[in-house]
Amino acid sequence: MPLSTLGAAIAALTEVAALTGTHHGPGEPAAALSLISTLGVLTRNHDNDLPVIGVPESLVMRAIRLVANTADLVHRGCPLPAGVAEDVRPHLHQALEDDVARLRALLPRPGRRPRAVLWAVPDTPS
Repeated sequence: MPLSTLGAAIAALTEVAALTGTHHGPGEPAAALSLISTLGVLTRNHDNDLPVIGVPESLVMRAIRLVANTADLVHRGCPLPAGVAEDVRPHLHQALEDDVARLRALLPRPGRRPRAVLWAVPDTPS
C-alpha cells in the first residue's frame, strides 16, 4: 500500500470511528479502531527503503467495507459528530467515497496476486 494511500485510509477509518461512535454509541467504533491500530503496527514494522507497505488483502477489504458503509450512513442522514455542520455532509460523503475508490484500486485484479502470504500493491499501480 503506498504511504499516501495508507494515510488516507487512516484518516477515513478515523472518520468511521467518530461517526460510528456518534451513531451507535461509544463502544461501537472498535472495528475501525482495531484497523487503525493494525495499520499503525504495519507502518512501524515496514522496511524504510520500501515505497509501499505490505498489507494483508483481508485488512484492505475490511477497511473498504467499513468506510463504504459509513459513507452510506452519511448519505442516509446519520447524526454527524458534535461540531460538524450539516452543510459538510455532502463533502464528507464524497471524501469517504473517494477513500473507498482509492482502497478498491489497490485490490489485485483476478489472477494477479503478487504473494500468497502478504499482499502489496501490484508492480504497475494505476
